[in-house]
Amino acid sequence: MVDRLVIAYGDYWGHWVNAASFFGNVILIASLTTSCRPHGIGGRGVIPPQVMYFSGPSPGSWSI
Repeated sequence: MVDRLVIAYGDYWGHWVNAASFFGNVILIASLTTSCRPHGIGGRGVIPPQVMYFSGPSPGSWSI
């Protein structure tokens, strides 16, 4: 992917676009994770129902 960016933007800016997109995605994922966690900074402690749906089975439903 970096090769395509270097071809499109040149050697200098291609690497900067790659680094910016990587760290931008890290920040995006961290902000989404923090906003959905019940103990997030400044959060209300409420997890939206659609997040609960995708979080997997409840611990009481596991069979050993």
